[in-house]
Amino acid sequence: MTEQILSLQRVQYERIAEKAGAVMAQCHDLRHQLTVIKVYNYSGDSDRLNTYLDELTANITYTPVA
Repeated sequence: MTEQILSLQRVQYERIAEKAGAVMAQCHDLRHQLTVIKVYNYSGDSDRLNTYLDELTANITYTPVA
């Protein structure tokens, strides 16, 4: 019984670690995306800013969390 509980805990830990890694990658990507947005905004390049925002929003997909 103890081995079964430990096995389940290992699986759960691996899932948590995977999710944490995914969140870290998303934070990294978001930081870079916001930097690009700031550069376009500060330079007054509204055409490139709007194109970039259109590309970003086109790639957003919704995946319900299970």
